Amino acid sequence: MQKLVDEKNKLLVRLQKIEKIVIKLYEDLIEENLSSSNYQKMLDKYQEEQKEINNRLEKIEDKFLKNSLNEKNILKLKQALKEYLNFDELTPELINSLIDHITLSHIKVINGVKTRNIKIAYKYVS
Repeated sequence: MQKLVDEKNKLLVRLQKIEKIVIKLYEDLIEENLSSSNYQKMLDKYQEEQKEINNRLEKIEDKFLKNSLNEKNILKLKQALKEYLNFDELTPELINSLIDHITLSHIKVINGVKTRNIKIAYKYVS
């Protein structure tokens, strides 16, 4: 997670540098220190870099959000498990509070034995 924070900070610093460079390019164009064709080429290059950096920043923010949601779901699961940690009987309330859904496969006969896959999807766990 710290790696993502460091990357985000580096990208934000680079964005600030690009903004200053673009302002300087414009000033050079106005002062006629730079031709309009060179200005446009350089501007296009820096705008493309800005776009790439902004896309990467969006992906980093998505990861932060996903991690935050996972942490919240883990806390909810812990709270639900604490409540039902020492149960004597499997009740509908217990099942409803911990299990999102159960998927059953079709019955298969293997070597004369009927088998079926059961998949249990728990709440709060992705």
